[in-house]
Amino acid sequence: IKLVITFFVTIHSSSSMAQTGPSPCEYCPPVSEWGGRIDYHPSEKVEVKSDIPYAKYGDREILLDLYLPRNQTDKKRPIIVMIHGGGWLYGSKTDLGEAPTQAVTFAEAGFIVASIDYRLSDEAIFPAAVKDCRAAVQWLKDNSESYGMDRENIGVFGISAGGHLALMMGTSPKSTLFESEGSESKTSSQVQAVVAIVPNTDFISYYRWKRETGKEAGLAAKFLGASSLTDLTNAREASPITYLDNESAPTFIINTMADDVVDFKQGVLFVEKCRDMGVQARLFTYSDAPHPFAAWNRWYDETMEMAISYFQEMLIMD
Repeated sequence: IKLVITFFVTIHSSSSMAQTGPSPCEYCPPVSEWGGRIDYHPSEKVEVKSDIPYAKYGDREILLDLYLPRNQTDKKRPIIVMIHGGGWLYGSKTDLGEAPTQAVTFAEAGFIVASIDYRLSDEAIFPAAVKDCRAAVQWLKDNSESYGMDRENIGVFGISAGGHLALMMGTSPKSTLFESEGSESKTSSQVQAVVAIVPNTDFISYYRWKRETGKEAGLAAKFLGASSLTDLTNAREASPITYLDNESAPTFIINTMADDVVDFKQGVLFVEKCRDMGVQARLFTYSDAPHPFAAWNRWYDETMEMAISYFQEMLIMD
């Protein structure tokens, strides 16, 4: 399938007020103006099926939660795979209410949502998390008939570390490096669209940025099994940009110039290479939002509206 090139950058300022008061990032509005963290509220319109195993390593089961619109019809619904953030070391499919809130928002828009756990880097380093995400996509396809899911219309959504893993799902379905020992499925893990928020796209340039800005190796190095910012162990193999080709999934990256965790140029670099490859890609950049903006009320509605609109455009909605 030949993909039409769509490449545009939107830079949006979310604040016209004076930058006063404490803030965790230099160019962000004070935390008092972030509107508070999003809270989870169950929805009568959404049924949740929790803790479904999709992969198994010995006695260790990896689980997902399904969020199903209650107004199910005979028509199959597109799937959104949600991958939580947390630096590949923290978080879960239910952590802090953020993932459940986002899942309900997608389900109320008509998608079936699979919010997944994956092995964190204190249990298993790269490529374990990528293997788990692939196994989740395969499980959803293999079990699509049981839940009225459209296996040919799958989007992946992730924030921060989850955004990186979402991009890996969009770019690397053919790589044998990510075949999971926890799943016997041979089903293709090809997906049809990705929305990645503040993601890492290239660990080599990310390490360079960290060195230039005097930052520590941090969680990325732990995820990759590296000892320092000059140790490039797994840096290329774990970078979505490595696998990008003209068959990669259409991608929408949402990031922020004020990000002090992930250089916003990571998104620019990836979208530019998508353009060169003939892959449809979009980039929306806030000027002053903090790294975790998608979990705060000030930015939540706009961010989710953009994500939903993109998936509605890229996935077939009956």
